Amino acid sequence: MFYRFAKGDAEAGIFRPKVVFIFVRYFFLVSLCLYSLIVSWNLFFLVFFLLFFYITWSILKNYKYVKKIEAFLYLPLIQVISDIAIIKGTLSGLFINL
Repeated sequence: MFYRFAKGDAEAGIFRPKVVFIFVRYFFLVSLCLYSLIVSWNLFFLVFFLLFFYITWSILKNYKYVKKIEAFLYLPLIQVISDIAIIKGTLSGLFINL
């Protein structure tokens, strides 16, 4: 569902701020990981802190709807999967128009 919505929005030329933020968030994380591998291993602590913050944020924003212990496992997983679906859908919608 997220994939199809994102693809349709990209095909129509609609770029929502939250979608742009998802791209920026993952670009920053991948760039930081690559930089820490090449230049400085000390940045891995920052990467782990950011991942911990992201996982915590994904739980806190949706736990009020679930209120079960399993949410600590499933909510971060759902967050990452939905982000990937949005990224793939947007890219698919963009490249169809080229």
